[in-house]
Amino acid sequence: MFQKNKILILIGLLSFTIFFSCDQPEISENITLTVDFIIDDDSTTFDNTVLLNAFDESHVLRDYGNHITGIEIRNMVYYMTFFTGPGGQQINTGSFEVAGHDGSGAALIGAISNENLQNLLYQQKELNLQQEGISRLEELIQNNPHEFRLRLSGKSNLVPNDYTLTLEIELRMFALPL
Repeated sequence: MFQKNKILILIGLLSFTIFFSCDQPEISENITLTVDFIIDDDSTTFDNTVLLNAFDESHVLRDYGNHITGIEIRNMVYYMTFFTGPGGQQINTGSFEVAGHDGSGAALIGAISNENLQNLLYQQKELNLQQEGISRLEELIQNNPHEFRLRLSGKSNLVPNDYTLTLEIELRMFALPL
């Protein structure tokens, strides 16, 4: 009887140890970051850079902090929220780039061409993503200091360039439970 109780206690302790030493499963959260590029230029070229801190933009990212194990960019869309230019105005060529908070390591996220600006007013268009830029953005969001620069630059066919182009970044965060 004593031997049987010893074995049961040993099995219980092993079970308890195994149960609590197992890794907890990761959780995932969908997050959208929104960036407004305010373009106000009297020439046909435009260039605007926005500095973002991912933790300031998303309480979910901030809450999980050092528990974040991965970031996956799922999609990006762009659209106009303000436009006062002529009806036939378009972006002939434009590019979205990401760089570190200090401007280092710039990489192309995606490009747009021959895009009629009036047609973009509150009409979302999916950005064709470039893997190098996406990988760089994922890295910058996940790692300290969680800051990055997004740049929109290009050339339009008419002046003035007076609009706000919004970029929405849809991502999934993976993290250990808090």
